[in-house]
This record gives sequence, C-alpha cells and structure tokens, in this order.
Amino acid sequence: MQAARYGYLRWGANGKVKQLDHLYPHLEEETPSRGPTSTILAPVELLDLATVIKVSQAVSGEMVLEKLIDRLMRAAIEHAGAERGLLIVLRGDKLHIEAEATTGGEGVAVHLRDGTPTPAALPESLVRYVMRTREVVILDDASVQTPFSADPYIVRCRAHSVLCLPLVNQTRLIGILYLENNLTPYVFTPGRVTVLKVLASQAGISLENSRLYRDLEDREGKIRRLVDANILGIFIWNLEGAIVEANEAFLRLLQYDRDDLVSGRVRWTDLTPTEARERDERGVTELSRTGTAKPYEKEFFPERWQPRAGVDRCRPVSGRRKRGCRIRTRSE
Repeated sequence: MQAARYGYLRWGANGKVKQLDHLYPHLEEETPSRGPTSTILAPVELLDLATVIKVSQAVSGEMVLEKLIDRLMRAAIEHAGAERGLLIVLRGDKLHIEAEATTGGEGVAVHLRDGTPTPAALPESLVRYVMRTREVVILDDASVQTPFSADPYIVRCRAHSVLCLPLVNQTRLIGILYLENNLTPYVFTPGRVTVLKVLASQAGISLENSRLYRDLEDREGKIRRLVDANILGIFIWNLEGAIVEANEAFLRLLQYDRDDLVSGRVRWTDLTPTEARERDERGVTELSRTGTAKPYEKEFFPERWQPRAGVDRCRPVSGRRKRGCRIRTRSE
C-alpha cells in the first residue's frame, strides 16, 4: 500500500492519494521525507510563491533577444539544479541551438550559438519526441532502461538526470529547453519541474515578443535607410492630414524647407488636387477598416501653387509662371 501511494504521488494522482490517506491514515505518516533528490510531487499550493514570481519576472520584462536568452538560461539552470542546458528554437521546420549554458567555478556561463543539433550535442531522439508530442519528458536516470537509453548521446555521455520542456505560445511551438545533470540521478524533482513549467510558459511568450520586436526594429531600420538615402521623396502622414516626417528629397520636390515641416504648415490634404481627394478618401477608409491600402498613383501640388487643368504647369499665386510641379507618387 505504501508503494502504491508513492506511485500515485509521483504520477500526480492527488485525488487517489487523498482517498488512500483517508482510508489508511498511517500511510501518510510513513511517507519518505523530501530531500534534494526526492521525486515526491510538490503540489502547486506548496510551491514557494516568491520563487515562481521571481522566475516569471526574470524573463517577462526583457525585449532584447540576447539579454532575454541569457536571463532565461540562467534562471533555468539555477532553479533546476542542472549542469548544462540548451535553448533550441524552431526555424521553419528545423531545429537550431540558440544558446548553451553550463555551470562552473564562477557560476553559470551562457554562450549564444547558432548551429544544428547533432548527436554530439544532445539526445536527438528525445528532442524530436518532445517536438512532436509537446510533452514534458523527465528521465530520472537515463542510464537505465528507457525508451531513449539507446540514443547515441545518452550512451556516450552516460547521462543521468535529463529534462526536456517544450516552449509553447498559443499552441504554437517556439522552442525546446533541454537540461541535464550527469552527476546524479533524480535531480529534476516535481517541485522544480513545476517552477520550470512556469518559466517555460513565460519564456515562450517572451521569445515570440522579442523576435517580433527585433523584426520591427529591422524593418524600421530598412525604412530609415531608404528615407535618409534621398533617392525617392518619402513622407509619413496621419489620417488627420498632417505630414509628421519627410525626407529632404520630398521637401525639395515640393519646394518646402524643414522649418515648414516642423511648424506644421505642410499637410498632405492641402497638397492634394481636388480631383484626387475622392480617391484619397477611399484609401483612408480602406486603411482604417483593414489596416492596409492598395498602392495607387496620385499627384501633389504645393499649396501656394494653383495647377492649370490639362497641362504640366502651375501658376503661382503671385501670377508669375513656374516650371512644372506635378509629382506622381505611389501611396501605401
């Protein structure tokens, strides 16, 4: 009965354990005390709340990818009691090792990597299994007979404690956290695993947000380089009609200067000929409704110039004639 209760406890069948404790109170008194390598289940209500909050906060507020990975790996190694850890990310349908953390005399060292998993780096059969099933796998002692004991890495390294957790965000697999301790078996206790599940859940969200943030920065950088090159006239506008930013090429084409822009005197609605405003209204409506608008061509005229119908010339308000000021642009 004691062995049965212990088995149910490790399995996580708390209801069955409570039933046995009610029917056989003496079994609970005989439960082995929890030690540093114990595998007795730690219910969520018994977890150190401060530890859970600390682990979650360690990765939730970081947006720089490199710093996020460093924090994630350090937190995982420290709270799991692992010797070595790997962060494996999914790029398309292929796995890549993003970082490796190891313990040493001076603490935890985290090294960024960019390589394909190999049998020399980790147990591929285990990682592929977690990738496919998205289940947490714990090998209390990988050196004994397990479904993965024949894996070349486990055989060569004589691995003992192994833990593999999927990092998931909204049902989508982001990556895998692989941890190992080859000094002793039964290191990854249920209590530690529960904390790591909290870390893995937050890490999946943070890694995805960090990559989106980096992609946004890269996209903005490309746009900024194009703007600064002044090859094309480019400006940024809002729905109220204001031009909030423009490059020198655009200002030069319309013969405005930077002071006109800063003062707010340059408005795209004022630069638009009357015949083009209906098309602009359709584009703004489409943009407001869907977030995008199909590219189309239009013309801009400086507000102080009056275009004459049917010719590529403009008549300034002063009455003097000026060379053509018709500008064709593509708007997105």
